Amino acid sequence: MASDDDPTPQPTVTVTVQIPVERRMELERLLHDFASGKVRAIAPAFDFAAHDYRGAAQMLVHDPDTTYTLRSRILEDDKRDPTAALADAEQLHALQAKRFNEAGDTAPVADGRAGQEQTGVEALRRLFEVAKGSSAQCGRVARFLLGLYNGARFPFELTQLRSVEEAVLEDAVRVLRMDASLVGREVHEYLAHGGPEFERLAETWYVLDVHKLKRMVKELSRHIPADGPYGQAVAELVRYVEDNH
Repeated sequence: MASDDDPTPQPTVTVTVQIPVERRMELERLLHDFASGKVRAIAPAFDFAAHDYRGAAQMLVHDPDTTYTLRSRILEDDKRDPTAALADAEQLHALQAKRFNEAGDTAPVADGRAGQEQTGVEALRRLFEVAKGSSAQCGRVARFLLGLYNGARFPFELTQLRSVEEAVLEDAVRVLRMDASLVGREVHEYLAHGGPEFERLAETWYVLDVHKLKRMVKELSRHIPADGPYGQAVAELVRYVEDNH
């Protein structure tokens, strides 16, 4: 009878692989390297062999499925000496391969801040596409995004989210969670040409820019005599917009 100290037998799986005889050694080396953490867990879907470096880099940077972290790494490494960049990449690859091998399960890989960032960025992209539409919901989403982009310029009333679809609301919560937790980046930095894209969104939906309104009121006050019939009203308006936060 087995004692309580005996290790619990682990389930095994038998896999049959048919390969040419001349490639047997290659497969054995691959399995050995994978078990020791020297090779990646998942082969990249991108076909690097079909492009030179510049073409591959451009395609990855502009691919909507590329994570913000990878896009930033590509752009930063492009400015470095290729030998140093490759050495760092190989060290990082070996470290993460070891982490994956020790974890024994791919499910937790997306947990934590990295997973939260990826989930948030994907939700942000979906919301931005919604904001490019023409319905009332699209306008609410656009104003929500602009509020995250610059709340001082584009204040947003959260009650507007009550009337959006459930899936849209869930994406809004995902983006809010990412924006609150990963405070090192502004929301527009997660999108290519994010700043100009958000500014264009404000123009498309005619969203009130509070900073611009304040500048316009001050400029108007300079052209209206303080002792004229509208002087007092303009002075009160200037005070109101300056005090309104």
